[in-house]
Amino acid sequence: MPEPRNDFLQERIEEKFIDNEIEFDVYQRHKRKINDDIALKSKEINNYSFDVSNLCTNINIFCEISSKINFIWENGTAEVRERMLTMLFPRGVFFDKLNNDYRTENMNSIFEVMCRLTDMYEVNKKRQIGISTDLPLLVAGTGLEPVTFGL
Repeated sequence: MPEPRNDFLQERIEEKFIDNEIEFDVYQRHKRKINDDIALKSKEINNYSFDVSNLCTNINIFCEISSKINFIWENGTAEVRERMLTMLFPRGVFFDKLNNDYRTENMNSIFEVMCRLTDMYEVNKKRQIGISTDLPLLVAGTGLEPVTFGL
């Protein structure tokens, strides 16, 4: 698939030739150069094979690892922990002396999305627990009169 810039260049060179702004040999030379560029880029793209089954396998491995992250951290060697930190926080972790806490500039985008989804799930779960649709919205209070079951 040609990239938009090459399409644009191809159209421009054709327009210049049609408008007699360039000679036929100049047109041919530039057209050949653009086509060679397109062929090279297409070949490069084809070298990056996209195997869906491999992708599914990697997603499954990622899900398994991420679901056991606490266990891996607690039971892992120093090398395993270091690799995990690098995976989670690509730019590293530093100690903030002012707040006496560890900080990071960014998190691996996949884990960041997972954290956001987990937070959204927890908020939604709390809302569902806090508000029950099975209970009546108004309940008669107690006072001098006997308790009634409704208003």
